[in-house]
Amino acid sequence: MKPPPRRDRCKAPGGWLDHKGPGDVGTGQTGDDEIPLSELIDILNERFGTDFTEADQLFFDQIEAEAKDDDKLRQAAKVNSMADFLDIFKKMFEGLVIDRMEGNEDIFGRLMGDPDFRDLAQDSLGQKLYKTLAKENLSEEDQIKLLIPKGELKNLEFKETFSLDVKKGTKEKYIERSAMKTIGAFLNSGGGDLLIGINDNGEVTGVEEEITKFYKNGDKFLLNFKNHIKSKVGEAFYPLIDYKLVQVDGKNVMRVSCGMANTPCFLEDTEFYVRSGPSTDMLVGKKQHEYIKERF
Repeated sequence: MKPPPRRDRCKAPGGWLDHKGPGDVGTGQTGDDEIPLSELIDILNERFGTDFTEADQLFFDQIEAEAKDDDKLRQAAKVNSMADFLDIFKKMFEGLVIDRMEGNEDIFGRLMGDPDFRDLAQDSLGQKLYKTLAKENLSEEDQIKLLIPKGELKNLEFKETFSLDVKKGTKEKYIERSAMKTIGAFLNSGGGDLLIGINDNGEVTGVEEEITKFYKNGDKFLLNFKNHIKSKVGEAFYPLIDYKLVQVDGKNVMRVSCGMANTPCFLEDTEFYVRSGPSTDMLVGKKQHEYIKERF
């Protein structure tokens, strides 16, 4: 699979996606902030050699519609991170599929008989649902305020700044790289949220100082972050990374929400990171090989 490159086409985990990338500097998000189901069908076809068509989208449309109306799932999106929500959605996904077994026997058979096919469809739908339901329930500020008291977890990390050494007052690459390591680890694990502008004690410090000192305004700050994603993590993972500046108690906090990748993410194509509890660890050699074999 090697179609000719286009400006609006990139290799996404599981297949080729047509999108513009995080082009809106103010949000760092793609289009409607979700993976359209037609693209999900394309990803499934590309990854597994199937030949499902746009008409097969109805099967997933119905699953999505029923899930959106589920009160427990709506509440879960309100109080959980994306990674925790995906665990909850996973438990109910099989039931949603079985409810529609007569509607499309081909897709039903593949979902029930191929764990890898099911996982990709399930994770893609779950991420879309979370983004939709979380927006309906709470403001971005309130979502962050619910996350902070949980403290740092496998799927949640705080960083006081993106590039500023608060003691020296200088811009440091090792601090920027630390954020990229966390993002790579989230992608290789179960996804998660990185909150930049929150210190280790859970205090909202904001990123105003480094924006003023190094970037002049928020748009340039976000553009710089996008460039780091492109060069360190890779454009292939754009669809799985949402980032934006959110006002929390009058201060700018950057929230970076990462989905769970379906192909390994290597930082600068060389280093492989995972989450272990609230820590980010680099795997090499046999451990890396075994993890990738088991996870992907």
